[in-house]
This record gives sequence, structure tokens and C-alpha cells, in this order.
Amino acid sequence: MKQILKIMWDKMTNIFTHEQSIYLILCCILTKYYMDGHGNGFESAQISEINLSMKKTMSLESLLKEQMDWNYINACEFKNMREDIYGWIRHINIHTMEQMTEAIMCVQSFMEDECTPESVCQLMAEMSLLKKAETIADYCAGFGTLGFEICRAQKQQKGVSPAFTVIEKNRNYGKIIKVLAKLYGCEKCNVINRNILEEEEKKSFNYDLILADIPKGENNAIVINPGDHRFEGYKMKSVYAEWFFIMDALSHLTEDGRLFAIVSKGALVRKNERDVRKQMIDYDWVEAIITLPANLYTETNMAMELIVFDRNKEKRGMVFFGSLARFAYKVSRNQNGITKEGIEEILNVYQMDERITSKIGKWVSNNEIVQQNYSLNTMLYLEIDDLQKNMGESWELKEVAQVMRGVQIKPKDEDMLKDNPTHYLLNVKNIQDGQIFYDEMQRIRGKEPIWEDKYQIREDDIVITTKGSLIKVAIVPPNPPLAYITGNLTIIRTDKKKYCPYLLHEFLISSVGKKSMEGIQTGSTIRVLNVSQLKSMKVPKYALETAIRYEEQLKKNELEHRNKIKEIEEKYLHTKEELMRKFGEENANIQ
Repeated sequence: MKQILKIMWDKMTNIFTHEQSIYLILCCILTKYYMDGHGNGFESAQISEINLSMKKTMSLESLLKEQMDWNYINACEFKNMREDIYGWIRHINIHTMEQMTEAIMCVQSFMEDECTPESVCQLMAEMSLLKKAETIADYCAGFGTLGFEICRAQKQQKGVSPAFTVIEKNRNYGKIIKVLAKLYGCEKCNVINRNILEEEEKKSFNYDLILADIPKGENNAIVINPGDHRFEGYKMKSVYAEWFFIMDALSHLTEDGRLFAIVSKGALVRKNERDVRKQMIDYDWVEAIITLPANLYTETNMAMELIVFDRNKEKRGMVFFGSLARFAYKVSRNQNGITKEGIEEILNVYQMDERITSKIGKWVSNNEIVQQNYSLNTMLYLEIDDLQKNMGESWELKEVAQVMRGVQIKPKDEDMLKDNPTHYLLNVKNIQDGQIFYDEMQRIRGKEPIWEDKYQIREDDIVITTKGSLIKVAIVPPNPPLAYITGNLTIIRTDKKKYCPYLLHEFLISSVGKKSMEGIQTGSTIRVLNVSQLKSMKVPKYALETAIRYEEQLKKNELEHRNKIKEIEEKYLHTKEELMRKFGEENANIQ
């Protein structure tokens, strides 16, 4: 079946648009389902008048034509492919609902960017069953498959046939959604064409459950209109698109309603959205935050986050934090899915007593979230919390070290500072494998005397990247050249009367240190290490006298390591040059 559908797709997209091709193939699947006599209960208004026995005797062509919107599909273009299409349909076997679902998912995979991954649909469908939902809306629905899956789950497990509303700005998708509604047996399906970022809903509809797999490429800052009823009670003047979608959806929930929103990690940690997260915690609407595995979506390799909001949640004053990061499996070369085991386990922990903890999830009080300055990063409450508990006695970093962000050079100063340079300018790219390389650095001169104290590196300083996808750490070796650091880097300068720099460096590059720093990163596409939170990060407390003894050995070991690497590289280059010289001489003699 998959092979036939792919052939259909490849041929059709030479004539029709992608959207029309999807629509046409779905109509074919629906027609085949009727022809095989399995359409009872899934008929459209047009088809319901046709007796099931008559359907079997009707020609394929006439039955297919009943399903088609000929204002959307050009009849002449269809005619050119008619024989091929009928031949393909005859070779497709769809005898069960499971086979039909498989066919639908296969077709949707041809336009992966428009669909919520199958395993994410399964997770949200299972979570939706914890409450009955008679009215469901799917924001940014694409083809509405997420909502259809949940409607079907509610019908099978809860005995309700939800009224389903699809909210989608692409008007052409409405044709596809209506065909899918027939295939999924969704009797009450309404399509609203609305751009949520630009348009208020004309009528005030409220839903028991809203689904929002928020588009990944539309996360820009949006100014909030104070007169917009959707944002009454909020203090923010602007938010990123993710929270704009969320706030819109929350305004359309019933008093007992829930919202499932898929967002980037940035929505959980961005500093400028702290106030909106504070209000959500103050209202006690946040029920759960679950980190999903990376590479679920074709358009991004980032791990996305599922936030569950409940306006009348059972466990008041508590939020569930969970992680499915380790429950990934390969769907294809570049895409992961969530294992069934992972979905089952997270649901079990989710429904446990709030006093029970697990490696993949636990309930956290709102007071703990307040202490973390309203960050909703799951790592803070799962991995980092456990790591710090196992750390024993600890300091906050600011108690034992200065933490100083690098210099931000204004564009108007760039050319001026290149004249008569005195210093190297150390940037992220100049740190590789824990070492600082000066050879290709830009050179500048200082603008102000204060630069010498704030931005110039010294021996035993730890330099760390605060902006970029990877956190790089390096310790400045003895006798460094004069160099400033850019604003993408931070200097950690230890108070040697309290702490040893080489031991701090070893902690920062350890798995515990890396996890601790990842937990305070903000941003989604560009990751930023929050300096104020870095200052508050816990580091192990050592006995200073013992630490000094071991530090000398660590420092000696580090220098020996670097010298060995340098010696090997020099030997390699010398040998290569010598071999190439001999080859040249021998080759010249032969000629």
C-alpha cells in the first residue's frame, strides 16, 4: 500500500499542487473504503442517501465523483490521469480502521511539515483521556490529524462524540479536513479559517480541550493590544508567538477546560517572558510540562516541550515535570519517535501520588517554581535537582568567584578600535577542544581603562561561552597574550583564597557541571547561558588545603597534555614535509 500511495503522490504532484494531490489521494482512500463495504457510519451527507448494497454495484468513477469537489480539482486535469488513478485504487486494500489510519498517516508523511508526528499524537491522545471532552478545538491544525486522533480516542474510551473545530489559516486545507473527517468518522466537524496572530475570533466559542502544536517558524515578538479581550488580566506588553497562541487558547477554554501546547524550550525559560509564566503559576493553571525527545519534527532537531494547562486542575499548587528524552526510537534516518513504553511510563508517573518521584517525572510545588524565578525548565526540577542533592555541601558560584560577561562592541566603534591594536579579541570560534587558539583572532585596542579589569583575560581564568548552541569551557594557561573577550563569552575568576580554578574547571567540564549549565540556558534557536543564574549555580564545597594539593597536580597534568599534543602535531607536520620533499626529488629524477 505504501508503495502504491507513493507512486500516486509522485505522479499527481507533476500535475496538481501538493495540497490538491493530498486531497485527491484521500478522496481515493475514502472511495475505496466505501467500495469495500466498510463505509457504514462514515458517510457524508451526499453518500448517506446511497444504500450500502447500491454502493457495491456503483462504478468506481461515479462513486469517486461523489466525493470530489470539482471546484478544487480541475476535471480536465483529472481526466488525463483517470485510468492510472482507477488502476492504483484497485490495488489498495483497506479492510479495517487500522489499515485506513495507516493509509492516512502514510499520505500525510508526504507533507511532514504540516503534521504533528504520530507518536506525539499518541501521547496527547492518551493524556486527553484523563478527562472527558465534549468540545475540542485544534489550533494551527494543518490537516487536523491530531484533533481527529483525540476525537476518536474520546469516542472509543469515553463514549462521547466530540464536536470538533479546526482553526487553520490555510483555506485550502479545509477541503482536506472535510475528507479526513469522513475517514475518521467525525460527525461534528467545523472549520474556522483564522490567523490567530492577526485575528480575534468573531464569535465567542469555548472548548473543553484545545490542542496547539504551535508552528516552529513563527516565533517573533508580538505587541499585545490592551483592548483585546483575549489578554484581559495580563500585565505583559509583548510576548513571543508561542505565548500569544497560548494566551489566545486559554481565553477560549471552559471553566473546566484544558490546553495541550507544543512549544520550544525558550517558552519555558526566556527572561523577558518571566511575567507571563508568573501569572500562569499564580492562576494555578499549569498542570504539567513534559520534555519530548529531540528530532521528532522534520523542521527542527530540537527537543520540544508539551505544556498542559488546566483551569480546574485536581492537584492544586503543584506542577508535574517529566522527561521522555530517553524514550526515543528511529522512525527514519533523520526523525525519531516516542516509544510506547515511554508513553505508558510517563502516564503512570503522572497519575501517581505527588509524593512519589521517578527518574522521568515528579510533582513540584508552585513555591519551588517561585524559588527558581519562574523558570519552567524540566532539567531544573529533575536532573539538576537530583545532581545537586547528590553533590553534598556546596557553594553558590558567586560566593567563590567573579562572573563577568565580555564586552559588547558597538558597530560604530568597530573600525575605530582596529587602529593601533593592542589586544587579541577572543570569540567563541577561538575555543576548540578546551583550548584557546590566538592565531586567527581579530585584534583591537581598548576603548576605556576599565576594559583591562572587566574584559581582559588572566592566567587561571575560566572562559565559558554564554551564547551559542554548545557550551565551551577553557582555562587560561600561564603567560597568556593580551586579550579581551567578546559579549558571547564570560570570565569566571575564582577567589583563590576560597576555591581552586583548576578544580572548578574540572567540575564545569564534568557531566554534572555540563547538566547544571544546560539547565540555566535560555533561548530556543540561539541558546544563551543566563549569567545571573550562572552566578547562583551550585558548585561542590571542597576542603581548600586538600584542593590546593590536587590542583597543582591537575595543573601539571594539563600542561603536560598540551605540550604532548603540540609535540605530536609538530612531529606530524615535519614528517609530512620531509616525505613530500623526498617524493618531489625522486619524481624529478625519474622524469
